[in-house]
Amino acid sequence: MHDTANNGREALWILTQHYGSTEKPRILSLYKKLTALKMGVEEDTMDYLIHAEHAATGLRKAGEAITDNIVLAIILKGLPEFYKPFVVVDTQLDRYKTLSAFKAALNNYSNTEAIRSNQEQSSAMASKTRKPTRVQSYNQEGTVQCLLCGKMGHKSQDCRSTSKLQCQFCQQQVHVESIFQ
Repeated sequence: MHDTANNGREALWILTQHYGSTEKPRILSLYKKLTALKMGVEEDTMDYLIHAEHAATGLRKAGEAITDNIVLAIILKGLPEFYKPFVVVDTQLDRYKTLSAFKAALNNYSNTEAIRSNQEQSSAMASKTRKPTRVQSYNQEGTVQCLLCGKMGHKSQDCRSTSKLQCQFCQQQVHVESIFQ
């Protein structure tokens, strides 16, 4: 910034020399970055792919022979356990995939799984918040047990007892939690 104040062409040349270097330390650094690539738990799929592409592009610009298959293998190796079904299917495919087709497939899988996971969580939350229905319980002889007072011989709708049972889970007097176990 200070070396080339108000001279964009010279600044671009300095940046190109620095980031486009073909010197051994930079190439080794890019190889190390590419081979140590691992997707973080909270990392977005596209961010992970961008990190891989950035290292591969840097190596290609430095004159190294990095094929799409090498980059694909390194990306697959760095995926977390969540992507195991995708990895299994992708490695079994016979057809050759380009890096861009692979990225699209991985991104589609990630988005689909995220949507499916959100739907499962919302349905689980809905079932937890739903009010339980009254279900009468019967003992071995077939006699009905009241859900409000716990006594045998009558249903909860006919209960006249003043000592009512209460569900310990939802704190309502319409049932006891043992009917849900």
